[in-house]
Parts: sequence; C-alpha cells; structure tokens
Amino acid sequence: MARLNQEQIEKIVEIHRTAIKSLPDFFYTFIADDDWCEPAKFHYELSDILLREKKHFAIEMFRESAKSSYVLRAFPLYKLAYPTDDCHYIVIIKQNQDLASAKLVEIIDFYKNNKVLNLNLVEIKKDSAKSAEIIVRGTDGKNHTVRIEAYGKGASIRGLTWGNFRPQVIIMDDIQDYEDSRSETTLEKDWEWFLGDVLFLAKTGRIFIIGNNLGKKCVLERIVDASEVMQFQKMKISAIDENGNSAWPTRFTNEFLQTEKEKYISLGQLDVWYRERMCEAITPETQMFRPEYLKEFDEEKLPKDLDVDITVDPAISKKKDACNSAIVAVGKSTYSPNWYILDCYADKYDPFELINAIFKMFGELRLKYPSSAIRVFVETVAYQQSLKYYIEEEMRKRKEFFILEEFRDTTDKEQRIKGLIPLYRTGVIYHRSWMKQLIEELLLFPAGKTVDIIDALSFHLSIKQNTTKLDLAEVAGRMENEKINLAQFI
Repeated sequence: MARLNQEQIEKIVEIHRTAIKSLPDFFYTFIADDDWCEPAKFHYELSDILLREKKHFAIEMFRESAKSSYVLRAFPLYKLAYPTDDCHYIVIIKQNQDLASAKLVEIIDFYKNNKVLNLNLVEIKKDSAKSAEIIVRGTDGKNHTVRIEAYGKGASIRGLTWGNFRPQVIIMDDIQDYEDSRSETTLEKDWEWFLGDVLFLAKTGRIFIIGNNLGKKCVLERIVDASEVMQFQKMKISAIDENGNSAWPTRFTNEFLQTEKEKYISLGQLDVWYRERMCEAITPETQMFRPEYLKEFDEEKLPKDLDVDITVDPAISKKKDACNSAIVAVGKSTYSPNWYILDCYADKYDPFELINAIFKMFGELRLKYPSSAIRVFVETVAYQQSLKYYIEEEMRKRKEFFILEEFRDTTDKEQRIKGLIPLYRTGVIYHRSWMKQLIEELLLFPAGKTVDIIDALSFHLSIKQNTTKLDLAEVAGRMENEKINLAQFI
C-alpha cells in the first residue's frame, strides 16, 4: 500500500473513532449498502450484549430484523478490527456446515478486501472454509491472534480447544428451521447435542444463541423456558412492541406490519406471520380455534326473521395495559342454530365514548335490519353499575330507544370463551370477512395478548340459552358427528 499522508491518516482515524463506538456504528461505517436504514433501539441493545456482557444470552428476534447482519457479520469483523484478549477465539454454529462455512468465508473475504478495515492486518496464518487464524494489531498497540471456526449443528465439538484456550464466544444463529421443528426425533437429537456438546464447551466462555421461536421443543425456546436454571439471560424482540408500535419503524412502518398481518389472516396463515414477525409459535396442537372452523356469511342469505343481541363488555380505562372495551352484535333466527356476527368494536373507550359506540352500532344495525328486534346487554360489575343509567339518559336525549338489560357473568373468562369451541367446530358461527381482530383473537387463544372481542362474544352463550327444540335437534345432529357434548355450550 502506498504511504499515507497526514490528511489520509487523520481521516482513517476519524472513521475508526466512529466505528468502534457500537456495532450499528461499525455496520454503517464499513458494511452498509443502499438498503441500509437507521438502526432500531434494539440493535444498540444487541451491540451492548455482544461487546460488553459476559453472560450467556438467548434472544428471539423476528424475521428481517438484521440479526445475522449484526451478530454473524458485524461482530466477528469488529473483533478483527478491534481485538481483545477476552474474545479472540470465536466459534460460529449454523444449521449445517455449508451455511457456517459460507458465513466464515464471507467474513474473512470482506476483511481482506476492505483496505481501511484491514489496516491492522499483520498476517493471515490460516484461511479455510472451516477455520481462520489472523494476527492483527489491536488498539493497545499489541499483536493479537484471532481465531474463528465454523461448524454445523450436530458437529462433534466436545472438548474443542485451540492450544490452551476453550472458545470464548460461541455464536449460534438460526441452528434450526421449520422443517426441523416438525420432527420430534430431530428436536430431541438437537437438544441432547446442545446439552452434551455445546453447554459443556462454554464452561469458561459464553454462548450467544439467536433465532426465531419454532415451538416449545426447539433448542432456543427450551433455553428460554429454563433460562434461570441454565443461567441464561433471555430477550424477545418482536416486530411489534408491547405498545403496538413497530420495533424498527425506519424499516417497517406500523401500517406495513398491520397490512401484512391482515394479508396473512386472509390467507389463513396467521401462524406463519406470528412465527416470523412476533417470535411466537402457534401449532395445531395448541390452537383451540382452528382456521378451518372459521366461516364467513353472505349478506344476501341471512335469515329474514333475524333478531339481534348486542353484548357490551366495558373496560373503562384508557391505560395502555388495560383491556379494551368490546361490543359484539350477533344475529340469530328462532328457527336456526346459526350465529351471525354482524358487527364488533374493540377500543380503549372512556364511558362517554363507549356510550356513543353503543348508539352508533345500534343505529347502523337498525337501519340495516329494520324488521329485527335489537336488544343491548351490558355486563355490570361494581364500578360500572352507573353505565346503564347513563345509557338510559342518553336514550331520552337522542330519542332513540332499545331494550337494555344488565347482566353479570361470574364464569372464568377462559372457560367461558372455551364454550364457543363446540359452536365453531360444528360450523354454527359465521362472521364478516373484515373482522381481522376477531379472527386473530380466536386463532391465538389462549396465548394471544387480547381476547376482548371473543370475550364479549362468549357472553352470547348465556343470553341465547332459550334455544328452540328445532335448534337443539339440528345442533345435536352436528355435534354427534363431531363427538362433542351438547352440554358444553347450551
């Protein structure tokens, strides 16, 4: 390389002064391409964990979160650029040897070909698809030998050493995929390998495992579940945070994620979206309401003698961690067991907003179904007992009147919602295509974050107890085919 002048030296020093601050700074300085966008808060948290923590970490991260870019690209390159004695023997583990080797070759080639990054290069002692050994000059002015090895999941790494050293950092990135998660044999074999080979290998070093949630028996999720016993710090980074906002807004807007989720709901693949974006595994074994249970109705084919009941589940709080208030309207004919979910709202209403929402739904349904009797049922608990009074006052003001009833259901919420399962299994309940939140709550139950709409829907079980004999006969016939006990939902 030609001798650098003072201006060039100062520029390179400034570049490295910026890059050494964090992995996002390093990534932006040396690796970023035209697709780069401003990093998220969690990228800086990831940087602190990798560069400064000493503990084992198990982190679930969503698809396209740039986890591999930071963990398996930026971090090893950072350690070549700024070596330290506590992290000069790194082991990379991927799902198979080919993937691990490809990643190692990519790292070393990038380092060798970046003239600003590799100014500290002293000597490349070894450079193969399975291991690299490079002598570099550190910021302390001393020479350090950095060794990086690559292995596939299941490799024989028991007792792995380099001279007198055991691996100081073991990075495990996406070691299992969806196909692995479908094989009980593979899951058990992988877990035994982790416990027998990897965990013992890290007695003097640290393990950093990162990936997605592929179910309770995948290696990452087992570590998360047993994190306290196994002495792992755990973290979950979903595409949508606990406040309902994008975790990486410069890459994925709230609108994009919502539209994407609705698309997967429409395709009947919400489980795929939740696995990839929310790091939550939904399996047929855990789903109580299956996609094939869900049916839409044709407005033109609704019974003419439809009567409508509206249930209101008040949650009068606008705190972000409070439940939503929910309003659900169900139409039903006297001569049919079918339920038609005509409308539903769920939001954080104050008392007056809730009353307005009730009148809004009532008014729209009255116009749409003028020959139907419409009743409104409001669940009442101690602090909500005045709600009926205010609704009646509002009737007088608006000169709009409907049958208003109070009710109290002391059944456990989860058990009450489970009472809907037989109706869904036998095809009794129908909904409209736009009711994405309802569908989401059903498919995620009981693990979902909200059950507001399906809780309000479950109140109709007690309201519609007066089923006719014709209803009982028809439903009983369906349930006989499904081997379901009729008493579960009557």
